[in-house]
This record gives sequence, structure tokens and C-alpha cells, in this order.
Amino acid sequence: MKDTFKKIALWVKEYKHPLRVIGGIFFVFAIIAGLFWAAGKDIEPIAFLLGMLSSLFLASPSVAEFIVPDRKSVRHMTYQELLDFILTTDAKADWHRVSTSISSEYFLKEDPRLRFKARHTEEGVQNDDFKEPWANSHPKSHATGYWHELYYDGDFIERFILVAVDGAAAMLPPPDFRTKKIEPLNYRVAEIFDVCNSLDQYILRSKLELSEHVTKSASRDALTRATLLGDMREDMIDSEIEPLIKKTLKNATGALIFVFLVCLVSFIADIVAGSENRNYWFQRSGAIAVVLVACIEYWLIQIANSVRPSISSYVADNQWSGKYGKWYDRVKLVSLFFLVSGTALWGYGDLLFKTS
Repeated sequence: MKDTFKKIALWVKEYKHPLRVIGGIFFVFAIIAGLFWAAGKDIEPIAFLLGMLSSLFLASPSVAEFIVPDRKSVRHMTYQELLDFILTTDAKADWHRVSTSISSEYFLKEDPRLRFKARHTEEGVQNDDFKEPWANSHPKSHATGYWHELYYDGDFIERFILVAVDGAAAMLPPPDFRTKKIEPLNYRVAEIFDVCNSLDQYILRSKLELSEHVTKSASRDALTRATLLGDMREDMIDSEIEPLIKKTLKNATGALIFVFLVCLVSFIADIVAGSENRNYWFQRSGAIAVVLVACIEYWLIQIANSVRPSISSYVADNQWSGKYGKWYDRVKLVSLFFLVSGTALWGYGDLLFKTS
């Protein structure tokens, strides 16, 4: 069931812009129907239905982002996005192993078309007599380099070298020739193929060093949340981005407080008015809530790529997500609550005051 929700969420994120356009169209029709209803026309069910459809389409991208944050479907990723995405996967939980007498393959559980393949035949050997001090310093000094190739839907994407050391007791990734350290992507590939769970032990034995950007699968959050700045970063400098983020979040927070106060005052007004003079302002406040939340959603879209960017925007550090991410997430969550409750209030708010 969890995988089904995840696939649906990825589909919604893939088509979020058309869904928002459809939601906007329903929203316009709901406003028009609401005006006719306010003028005395008996079309309340139609206005409510249009409002519900509007809420459904407008809220679905936010719900999808909550289920699968900062992701697009694998099949729509570019070359670099795929490599960056592999860094965020868990070597044990997200990949499944299939082996034969001549090869070993690991495919992504989410999308089996993305897979690593290592051949045990001559064509899979990178160097039959791999010579490096770190590779030949074990009791069984002979080492062999093997190609580990990445494919998507049968198309070759990239290849990596893993070195079988100490009689194939471990498969080690070679360090980068410039930094002399094991880089994050090479380490993740080695983790995926670490059948004997001996990778870290043999890295220590070989006196190899990990890059400071390496995170292990069990604690990968630091890398997953590494600095990701979106398209806005290309056109703005840091001194311009932060004020815009703060202003947007402050305006959105203020608007949400205003929505709450409108609903509260309307509720009190209906209670004070009594049954004979009641104008059902509380029910009408639901329409106001939906309108304002739609505006808030538009504001948040303007800063989404900076505060919660896609994995394709990977760079070295992350200042805005770490600083404003929780505030942004809370505003999104409260907005979603008011969007759903406001729509329900718009349609059924009068039932709270009706007596048999």
C-alpha cells in the first residue's frame, strides 16, 4: 500500500502544473457559482461540488510533496539527476539483488529499469592484476578490478570500478586520483555491492579515506538535505534570496492568522445573532479561507525551489533549506488544513446551527 501511495504521489508531482491549472479553473467556476448563490439562486450543491474539486486539484501537489518530498520520477531524470539520486538511496533498503553464474545485478525497487550490473566473465574485468598499495596490502595480495555498469531500461549510462581485495573478501572503490579520497557516489555503489558487509572494515584496513561528503545509507539525511538551490538561484544573489523568502513566509503566516480570525469572528457572529437573524457568516468564511489559501499556495511556489528544491539542483551546501525549511513545511501543512476544512465549511458549515 505504501508503494502504491508513493507511485501516485510521484505521478501527481510529475503533472502538478496541469493539476493546478485544472484546480484554478474549477476555483473560478466555484467563485462564479458562489456569487449566484449569494444572489439568492439555489445552486449551493453546485458551488460546493466545484469548491471540492478545486480543493482536490489544488491540494494534491502539496499532499504529494509531503509523501515524496523533493523528487521527480526516475524515468524523467537526466544523467546528472540519476547520479545525484543514487546518492540519496539506501543501499540495502532500496536495491534488490539478482545473481546468476556469470553476473550480479542490483535493480532499484521503485523502478527496476534502473540497475547496476557486474559481469564475472572476462569482459567484466577492468584489470586482472590491479596494482595499488591499498589493494595489495592484505594477506591475499592479488587484487582484481571489475566494471560495475549502470543501465536504465537497457541503455548504458555510466560505469564504476570496484576492486576485489583479499581473495574477494571485499569490493573497494578506488580513491579519486586528485583528492586521494573515496568520493560519495563511488562509496554508494560499493555499499550496494557489499554482499559480505565488509566494506567499512576493509576501507580501514586499506588505510583509505572517505571524502567529507560521504554519508552511509543508514544515516544519509545529511547528504539528502545537502544544499539544493533551485532555478531562482541562477538569477538572484544570496542577499536578494533571503529577504524574499522571509517576506513570503511572513506574508503567508499573516494570511493564515487572518483566515483563522475571520472564521472565529464569523462563528461568534452567528452565535450572537441567534437563529432568527443568523446570516451563516461562518459558512461563508469557508469560501474566504479557500480564496486566501489559493493565494498563499501561489506565494509559496515562488520560493519552493530555494527552500525545498528538487534533487537536480544539488550543490555543495544548504543554507535556505536548513534555515527556513521547517517554517516553510509548517505553513504548507496549515495551508493544506485550511484548504480542506475551508471547503468542507463552505459546503456544510450551516449544519452546525441547524436544529431539528
